[in-house]
Amino acid sequence: MKTIYHLLLAVVASAGLVSCSTDLLDEKPKSSYSPENAYVTLAQFNQAIADLHRTVRDEIYWETDGTVIWALFTGTDQAVDPTDLNAGPFADYSMITSSYYWFYHYWVRYYRLVARANTVIDRATAKWSQLTPDEQLSVIGQAKFFRAYAYRCLANLYGGVPKIDHEVTAPRKDFQRATREEIYDFCREDLEYASNNLTREADGRGGITAGVADHLLSEIYICLGRWQDAVNAATRVIDDPQYELMTERFGTRMDRPGDVFWDLFRTGNVNREDGNKETIWALQYEFGVPGGQNGNIPTWNAGYPGERAWGPRYWTLLDPTGAAGTLACDSLGRGASYVRPTYYASTAVWKGDEKDMRNSEYNIKRNFYYNNPASSYYKQLITRENLFNEADTIMAFYPYIMKVTDYPHESDYTQAQSFRDVAVMRLAETYLLRAEAYLGMGRKDLAAADINELRKRAHAETMCTEAEVSIDYILDERTRELLTEEFRMLTLCRLGKLYERVVKYNDFKAGKTISEHNNLWAIPQNEIDANTDVKIENNPGY
Repeated sequence: MKTIYHLLLAVVASAGLVSCSTDLLDEKPKSSYSPENAYVTLAQFNQAIADLHRTVRDEIYWETDGTVIWALFTGTDQAVDPTDLNAGPFADYSMITSSYYWFYHYWVRYYRLVARANTVIDRATAKWSQLTPDEQLSVIGQAKFFRAYAYRCLANLYGGVPKIDHEVTAPRKDFQRATREEIYDFCREDLEYASNNLTREADGRGGITAGVADHLLSEIYICLGRWQDAVNAATRVIDDPQYELMTERFGTRMDRPGDVFWDLFRTGNVNREDGNKETIWALQYEFGVPGGQNGNIPTWNAGYPGERAWGPRYWTLLDPTGAAGTLACDSLGRGASYVRPTYYASTAVWKGDEKDMRNSEYNIKRNFYYNNPASSYYKQLITRENLFNEADTIMAFYPYIMKVTDYPHESDYTQAQSFRDVAVMRLAETYLLRAEAYLGMGRKDLAAADINELRKRAHAETMCTEAEVSIDYILDERTRELLTEEFRMLTLCRLGKLYERVVKYNDFKAGKTISEHNNLWAIPQNEIDANTDVKIENNPGY
């Protein structure tokens, strides 16, 4: 009886607590984010623009093991993934279907950038926005640049894709493909807006300006066959006295042996405020600064992964006796060899140009030495003939493109990364875009002159003649100038040259298995399946 009494008392007491305290359960948040208060002030919109920069940096230039950065190089004329010559990214084209992982991977990433840019654009003119008219022009101009950047990548890779020009606030299953030309024209509209409304004053640390927009606009005009407009857009950048090709040594490593091309990629040398007038747009990394790196601590996946992707695994080499011949060292970092240059990119493209600065020992390392003091071959030159395993030429012993690494490393060099800023656009590429436009106009003389601006800077022994100018010559010059910088897959798909160049120059499995329909990527199958209200036709061959 006593037990029942206590149970009843507990029930009554708890009931009273509920009946007397219902107002305690009414949530009254002290603050919250909503569309009406998250995008109001200029400071808030600047935060949103910073997030667009971060989206490009974190989602395009980094992923676990650097997979994002390597998958837009491998399976091209320039590179392969030697870690898996059968199943690496674009290693075997015969295995690729519309369900291929990388098709979906990039589709999602670029549309994520589109979605975030659309949010900024729509909110900038919302009734609760406190932006002044001039601030609106700047914010919208920057966001439209990022939207155009994303759609340019999508159109280059996939051809026609759905055009989403406003924020999507409810589930949709009725997307329709626009044509490739319609997407390029949409990019043109966005970039013309950015060019006309952003400041022309070059930014010292990676801001989006009219010059950045004009560089990309030149490529878009080329895609549309508007050759004179492409020339004009590129010329606005080339003739701007704020930009110039760097021809003399400069910056933080001037006291070391090197050359001006090597200087361009050293830590502390990438930005305009560092004295590099060639940089048009650079992504920013700040070691140990929250938000300045991919993650809040300097782990192996926090920085720029170029070294990890492109660097050979030289530190695994055995000497001729089978003993450990090499050790990882700060001067070379710790490459993981996820991107290996083809013979074309590392050697053949330099035939006749061996003394070109871009091929110097500072920029492409070809001589390696046994550096393990415990080895009887210590300090001796490593050659193909004295390798213990000839197979080491696949992953551990090949020319090292030195623009992806730096010394000393900000963090532990065994983490295989650097935290230097990364130039996305350099004036050198602007010259090559204008050369491409001149070629389209039939002005090979002017195209050769632009190509030779780069060759003169590189002290090349021969200059490009008018008779030599072709799209393939320009692609070769892009390899000499932009290897590891240019996402080669984007360029070759844009030009419809992927199949032809891979067959000719990729001497691995990709070159034997690629088909002409691979000049365009497939629309991801799961995107087609999810779009149940409208049937999306895939690209031919998938």
